[in-house]
Amino acid sequence: MRIRQLEERQHDLLEGLDGMGLDELRWTVRYLADSLSGERWQTVLAGYHEHLAVDRTRAFLERLARECTQLAILDLEAKRGAAADRLQGLTDTDLQSMSAMEKWEMIAAEPRGLDPVRLARELARLALCLQVDLLYDPTLARAVIEFPGYFQLEEALWRLSPDEIHSLSDLAADEIPVLKGLPAAEVPERLAQVRQQIARAAGFTSPLEAHLGASMDRLPREFFPPGGADEESPDRMAEAVQRLEGLSPQELRLNLQVLADQLSLREFQEVAEPHRIAHPNLGQMPVEALRRLVATLSLHLGNRSACDFIHRYRTGKLAAFPRVSSEVWNLLSQEDRLRLLEQDNAAMDIAQVARHMARILLSHEYPMLDDEAVQMDLVTSSLYQDLVRRLIRLGDGNGQPKLLALNQAVTRMALVMESAPREGRGEALDHIRRAIGRALGFSEAEMSPQGTGDA
Repeated sequence: MRIRQLEERQHDLLEGLDGMGLDELRWTVRYLADSLSGERWQTVLAGYHEHLAVDRTRAFLERLARECTQLAILDLEAKRGAAADRLQGLTDTDLQSMSAMEKWEMIAAEPRGLDPVRLARELARLALCLQVDLLYDPTLARAVIEFPGYFQLEEALWRLSPDEIHSLSDLAADEIPVLKGLPAAEVPERLAQVRQQIARAAGFTSPLEAHLGASMDRLPREFFPPGGADEESPDRMAEAVQRLEGLSPQELRLNLQVLADQLSLREFQEVAEPHRIAHPNLGQMPVEALRRLVATLSLHLGNRSACDFIHRYRTGKLAAFPRVSSEVWNLLSQEDRLRLLEQDNAAMDIAQVARHMARILLSHEYPMLDDEAVQMDLVTSSLYQDLVRRLIRLGDGNGQPKLLALNQAVTRMALVMESAPREGRGEALDHIRRAIGRALGFSEAEMSPQGTGDA
């Protein structure tokens, strides 16, 4: 049931993405991020900040929603069999949906049931219980993330030593549960004393209300881990163009061909089509315009590479969906990896699938798969372009385009290949290449390195 709830939350979130405004997008990123551990925060949020434009924030949230769902499901699997009424049976997502009173009653029963990082987060949430009613409100964790002051308080608490955190936690665990038995008139003052002690320990000398900030005020860029390229920065564009100085028009066109090959059809229309409309003949495009187009594509692609088609199976660097972090991929079962890859297959356009098959077919030896220089040479060859066209034209089979059925079969085989000992992967690659060759009608002779080269 809990897994289904997580999957339904992801579905609803992704369904509503297009209708979200910027504040709602940023709020949802905060909500998902506030259930991440410190290590996950550094990896999953790398490159994000709240000054991104709405389209880039939406794209980031799409990836984050999928990734946080996978992490939450993995956390649930790790807790399988644990008692749900004990802290050890709760995940970060569970803690985020419970009232402060319920949690602090459990912490009082198990004083060391949470690690200092999670205790600091619960102390920050408790410190922002500005009214007694909020102690019993399970949506408190959703409310506090509106305010920059909550994250500043949380960050300050994280800097305390474990002993200091445990001391504050013991104080709260002693005080909060007993509030239920006190006369109503005494409760606000007792709660205020706990909140003040948490704030003072974090270095806040004035009332926390003065530090909250306006609802959905942007958090500073440095609050988030670095790692992403800011494609919109004029300075970055100027640097990208400058790096291409000295390349001849022919070299620029080859670079353009390699970069364009990594775009989906939709991306090509959005990113490259305006340049093609202005200059229909690439051969006659002025060198400055050509250099700027190559720079634009390189910034758009970010850390994508010509070898991503094989990294799908190694690290979860998906083609149509945002990549899965290596942490998530390494924790996934083979069945879950296949499920993600098949979802990615369904979202890939026909050209992406054909390029995927052509690259594998032309990689006669296993090391060629992740040799970027080799793959770049393949992409710029007439043989590769011809194979892509032939793969796109594959007929229908059993009501489904043969290319899509072939991609499903290759996906399963490639995933098994990448999970096998390295010494057996060359033979596995040969089986995959032959499956692609048979679909194209190649003979055994044509499947040899020399034969395929003449196909």
